[in-house]
Amino acid sequence: MLKSTHALFLLSAGLFFGCASQGPRPEIFNLPSKGPAQAEGKILKNELKGGLSSLKGKKVHAFVIFNLPDGYLIRAKSKINPPDYAIKEVVDLQEERVSWLNEALVVNCDQCFDLHAEPPLRELSEDDLLRLIDKVSLHQAPVAADWKTLQKESGKADYIWLIFGSEDYEQRRGPVKKNGVLSAWSQIEVTLKSYLYDRAKGKVIHASEVVAKDFDLAVYPLPTEMQDKQTALAVTKLSTLDDLSALEPEGSGFDSTQFDNQYPYPDVPDSPNVVQKGLLKMLELANQ
Repeated sequence: MLKSTHALFLLSAGLFFGCASQGPRPEIFNLPSKGPAQAEGKILKNELKGGLSSLKGKKVHAFVIFNLPDGYLIRAKSKINPPDYAIKEVVDLQEERVSWLNEALVVNCDQCFDLHAEPPLRELSEDDLLRLIDKVSLHQAPVAADWKTLQKESGKADYIWLIFGSEDYEQRRGPVKKNGVLSAWSQIEVTLKSYLYDRAKGKVIHASEVVAKDFDLAVYPLPTEMQDKQTALAVTKLSTLDDLSALEPEGSGFDSTQFDNQYPYPDVPDSPNVVQKGLLKMLELANQ
């Protein structure tokens, strides 16, 4: 579901930048081992003494809101035939994310508290949801007016848990000194921002940010014209995400677009595993 929906979004928005070649592929060198998706995070605020277990017996209402492709599909629904298809796709995506949150909760704090979570589009108006989606895109934290809106839809919950999520994609090529080869890689980065709001205190008592990443990499023979001293400086290991930024040296003058057919990008990794990895890390931080 996620993969087909993202393809629809990227194609419709004119952003699908990783089309594979239909022609013969050059020999692919042996690739370095690639581990599972990685996630790192930090606690921004912590007044939750005792972690999630301290909420035992309390009611928590969660809203999991991603900017893409949700915002694009809602705004583009009038251009999609039938229009209801776009809304159904958004709700299906949101249901999956809610299920992943529940799964992460089972791992980190099973039966800690009574969690209620639904697809946001079932609980919020399109206008209210789009306003929150815009905050995700603009990297803005929720304000008092946002909490007021969420309180109206959260019944008698003791706490409101707002999770903002965004997905970014990158595809690049660069020279690497490894028997004269050219690398092509595709990366997905998911950012999650968590805000736990104490209704009685009228404030956020816990906040955190998590970045989860995954990538795929292909290596091809380096074109002869690129085997010069400047590109020879691009010596790097290819086994970790941190090395990716070094694969295309600054000032190399390398125009990667001319190699689209001959040196295709690998597919962008699917987002479910990355989102799930991020949610697990987010719950881990909430338990500290």
